[in-house]
Amino acid sequence: MKPIVSIRSALADVSNGRFPISKSPPVFGARVKSSSTNIQETGSVWTGSLEISSGTLANDKQLDREEIEAIFRILDSDVKRTGIDALAWYVSFHNLDDEWGIYIPMSSVHYLADRLFSNDLTSENVKFNLAFNILLKHERFHFLADYAQTQIELLLGEPCRYLLGKQFQNGQYLEIEEAIANASMLLGMQKISTRKQIDKIKQFVVSQPSGYRDAIPYFEDLNLFEHGLSEVVKSYVGIVALNKNVCLPIASIDWASHFHATEKINWGDCAVHIIHDDERLQLPALVPKFLKEIPDIRETKKFKKKYSKLARQYQDSWVETKAELAARPPNPKQFEALVGKLRGIYSVRVGSGHRAHLKPINKYEYWEAFEIGTHTEMGHD
Repeated sequence: MKPIVSIRSALADVSNGRFPISKSPPVFGARVKSSSTNIQETGSVWTGSLEISSGTLANDKQLDREEIEAIFRILDSDVKRTGIDALAWYVSFHNLDDEWGIYIPMSSVHYLADRLFSNDLTSENVKFNLAFNILLKHERFHFLADYAQTQIELLLGEPCRYLLGKQFQNGQYLEIEEAIANASMLLGMQKISTRKQIDKIKQFVVSQPSGYRDAIPYFEDLNLFEHGLSEVVKSYVGIVALNKNVCLPIASIDWASHFHATEKINWGDCAVHIIHDDERLQLPALVPKFLKEIPDIRETKKFKKKYSKLARQYQDSWVETKAELAARPPNPKQFEALVGKLRGIYSVRVGSGHRAHLKPINKYEYWEAFEIGTHTEMGHD
């Protein structure tokens, strides 16, 4: 994936390639008065999850169930009318301002955890993280769709996103994109949810308006899902291609690759803004979970065997890396949380050109170093 900063720079050379885009949420406007955290600006490594703050409000200061239910009923109506994007939203990097990315209010996480998983026997933290990931994965697709169509936009030299937006009246949206965004979310949630939880999420999808609720066939048929990806791009670039009399073989392009549907995404590519409106609404505070110091790293036999074959400079670098991890939180530029099949594993730079793989054991009681080698050997080409 090309750095978004370079893409935004290239879009500046396209007339209306960058244009003002509202950063306000589509509903529940008071949320914007709440404080927010940009995950990319914290200077530490985000684990990709949330946890209940240890400094959350005492129970006697929190809203009672009836007051919370009144807030959630507002969101029931909003979701039924405008879909999941009533709970979180994506601001395109086509935005003229620098404030773009995914915005997720914590009140929405509370709402989804309550509406979908209140009867689930899992812990509160698990429920909150399932709810958070539903929102994150849906909005993540909008970012990937933005990226994919921009490749064609820059090729044509025409503001495809801007021109498509001009076709819509207030309240209208691209139905095929919302269907595929929900399907993409379901495919992602399938990897971290039980069958019962997926059934609940599917019921939530079906309760949404046209487009959003049409995701199930795309979720259940991967060939149809890939066709949907091409239809999303066709919607963005069709008008421009027609006006330019250009025939683009969109249906023949491998859009799964262009959308990075199977590739891990470094969240440094897309800003994620956590909106802390839960405390303002007197709900338990949810905060992003960041890694702290790692004082206890235990090396496996496999690790030690590979380590013994390294040149002395890399052996020394590993010793220095361990000392740094023990002294301070990991540097996000050097310490990466892997995703997909490698979810739960972290990669740390060891000197120049080498990496080590680690994973937390017993809920971060200690860490296990089990692999070390060059970038290529570790799958970091």
